[in-house]
Amino acid sequence: MIRFIAVKKIQISAEWLTNKPMADLATTVSRWRDSAAVGQQRYTEGVQATQEDVVGKAIAAQSALLANFTQAVSSGRWARRLGEIGNAGWKSKTLAKAANYGVGITAGVDEYQRQMQTWLPIIDAAAASVNAMPSGTLAASIARMTAFATALNNAKLSR
Repeated sequence: MIRFIAVKKIQISAEWLTNKPMADLATTVSRWRDSAAVGQQRYTEGVQATQEDVVGKAIAAQSALLANFTQAVSSGRWARRLGEIGNAGWKSKTLAKAANYGVGITAGVDEYQRQMQTWLPIIDAAAASVNAMPSGTLAASIARMTAFATALNNAKLSR
């Protein structure tokens, strides 16, 4: 579905470009920005209407994901692109989207509650076990930390 939309947009854009003069940069950017609400609605409609097994397709494509990521790292493209944006660019782009954090939290509350119904008892049991262990030395602290991490990892692997 998404691939079809992208191809269709390219086709429409190509037709539009051949029939009309190019808009200047400010107009192009303004039109793109102003289309966000419509784009968000169309995106939502597309997600709701799809009958495809999107997750199944993603799982089936994991070898391509790994191959493509490995190629990006091996070729140096991944590091080069990260270097192009740098820490300052990452910070500014991340902070520009900071309001999305609260939106995501709000949207995920029900799922968080569902997951924590499972995980809080596991965390509490692991903490109780660790609290019963000796403390007061670096070695004891390391043992406690390792026991806690191991308990959570084992719980995760058994799910």
